[in-house]
Parts: sequence; structure tokens; C-alpha cells
Amino acid sequence: MEDRFRSLLDKVGGVITGRTPRHLTLEESTWIFTQLLEGSVSASRATALLLALRAKGPTAEELAGSASAASSRIRFPTLPEDTVVLSTSRRGKHNSPPLGLAAAAAAAACGARVLVQASTGVADGGFTLGDVWEAAGGQLNGDPGPVTETLATGGLAVWRPTLADSGWAPLLAIESDLGLRLLPDVVGKLMLPPGCRVLVAAMAGPVLGRAGEALQLLGHRSALIVQGVEGSMDVA
Repeated sequence: MEDRFRSLLDKVGGVITGRTPRHLTLEESTWIFTQLLEGSVSASRATALLLALRAKGPTAEELAGSASAASSRIRFPTLPEDTVVLSTSRRGKHNSPPLGLAAAAAAAACGARVLVQASTGVADGGFTLGDVWEAAGGQLNGDPGPVTETLATGGLAVWRPTLADSGWAPLLAIESDLGLRLLPDVVGKLMLPPGCRVLVAAMAGPVLGRAGEALQLLGHRSALIVQGVEGSMDVA
């Protein structure tokens, strides 16, 4: 395992060492993110890999492979037919209030089923939908059971899937310590119930195509990616 991890780190790390960086395959990405979640590598090597991928820029295959590895380790809520999943990250809004939760509540009031995947924000990362949910008295957890029940009876539920797998805590701690948006933040948004209808928020920049390709590789055929205000799903 150690030799393969070192080899793959060297493969993507060329952007740091001066050699030509190369992309990971779908299988390699799945394997290496599994090792990160299992805690099979040291924090220093995990940090080096995440920084190398950030510097190189992750491909759709690297995003899909990592998300597939993460999704295989948790149990998702059971979704009623035609449920829409709103998937967000730990990076929120600084200059305007996040409106996604209000929009989801309005949709649920009109008869839609909406599952919001959210997280509380990181330091200096802005106000997130998870922050709004907790400020309103809600609780974020990773237990799919209560979420399934809430969706079936109320139409709107909020949960934090990264809490369903203890392997996420060290990776999110690396992001928080560095103050950078790294691969785990993106993968967290792509860790979705199989085949669900999904609305994903994306940061401004050339990530739209990669995110769409990653969702397609993951088997999602009904997806909308929004580059809204401050990287949210709020339309300008």
C-alpha cells in the first residue's frame, strides 16, 4: 500500500517538484481516496497529496473516483420518488445571506421532497446553509434513519453526510488548518445518494464542465450545477 501511495503521489506531484504532473485514473482515484478515509497514510502525506491535487487541478475522473470511494462507505437516506438533493459545502457566503434553505422550504411547502446536504462553515469561510439550519434550531447529523422519516412525513430534511464516516474528520481538519479549499470540500458535494436528482452549487471558474462530467460518471442523469452568488446556489 505504501509503495503504491508514494507512486501515485509522485504522479500528481510533478506540479510541485518541477516534473510534468499526470492525472490519476478513475480506479487510482477511488483507491487513493479510500486510503485517505481509512487513515492508512500519515497526515503529512495526506496533506502533500491534497496540495498537489489542488495545484494540478482535479479532473472529472479524480472527482468521480474520490466521490465513489466516499459514497461506498456510508448509508444514505431512503429517498421518496422525485426527491431533489441540494448539495452544498463548508464554504459559505460573506456578503449576503444564503437563501438556499428558504428556497428548499418553499419547494417543500409546494409538495416537493427536498434533501439538503449541508455543513457548518469553516473559520473565515462564510455563512452556510448548515449554519442557517442550526441557527433556526435544527440539528446536523449523519444518521440516515431520522432523515428518511422526516422526508417521508415533512418533505424537507437536512443532514451532513460527512458525519456518517469518521474517516472524514482528519481530512476536514487538514483543510481547516491550511485555510484552503481542497479536494475533500469538492468531494463532499459529490457524495450523493445513488442516481438522485441533484442541484449542486459551484464556485466561479472553469469547474462547471468537470463537475458535470463527474456527476455523469457517478451515474446521475438529472443534475443542475449553479454558479451563483459567492459560489452558492443563489441566483444573482
